[in-house]
Amino acid sequence: MLAPFLLSFLVLFVVILIAVTVASKFWDNKRKKQVSSMLKTASGEERSEISISNLLMEPSEDGRSFMERFIEGLDIAQKLQTKMTQELERAVDELIGIIKNKHTEDRDKIAAIKLLMERVMGKVPDTVDLRIADKPKWAEALTGGIVSVEEVEDAELVEE
Repeated sequence: MLAPFLLSFLVLFVVILIAVTVASKFWDNKRKKQVSSMLKTASGEERSEISISNLLMEPSEDGRSFMERFIEGLDIAQKLQTKMTQELERAVDELIGIIKNKHTEDRDKIAAIKLLMERVMGKVPDTVDLRIADKPKWAEALTGGIVSVEEVEDAELVEE
């Protein structure tokens, strides 16, 4: 019972080996012809035809690589955005279900409420850094516009 499978495997294996050997010989001969034609051209021997083969891919007209065009064609970002939009209502319903569930612990309810509030009203920043390396323009304007009391007392009143 195992013999037919083994025999068919061996036949298929031999056919594949022969195909690979023939293809390898074909490409090797083609490569040899290319190299010999390049050497003949370089040595100055006359040839009836000069074949120029592009070894590298031609650049695209718009300057983008094949991978960039391929990924753009997939339109993954749009598909992900559509999927997330479709699942948004279910996610909000789940959060509301967590909040309304009597068996949910208070910390889980608070976390769900906080998440909903951050998404609706915006997340409150944890810290705000008000330090400025250089003096900002508004501080320079205020410095020039504010006069100390001593300067006003020493000034003379000029009437027109």
